[in-house]
Amino acid sequence: MALSILHRLSGMALYGSMALFAGFLWLLAAGGSGYALMESWLRSPLGEVGLLLALWALLHHLCGGLRHFVWDLGYGYGPRAINWLSGLSALLPVAATALLWAWA
Repeated sequence: MALSILHRLSGMALYGSMALFAGFLWLLAAGGSGYALMESWLRSPLGEVGLLLALWALLHHLCGGLRHFVWDLGYGYGPRAINWLSGLSALLPVAATALLWAWA
């Protein structure tokens, strides 16, 4: 149940992230001053936290979608498999976010 709620929340976070990304593209098209404003916001601590959370939301939503894809194929319905897939789809996005953030 918790992963289902997190999957929906990550989808809403991605929706908001895409709205901000569209705003970034609009400011980029508006000229250099708009781009400088967005860049300064993204490089601030609040902006970096927002980017980190957006990356986690993307990876969490991806892992949840892959888990459902496995179920759509007819696999992973046993109690052990459900627990294993749920644990993997909860831990993998955190680990992948940390690795990608450290790499970037």
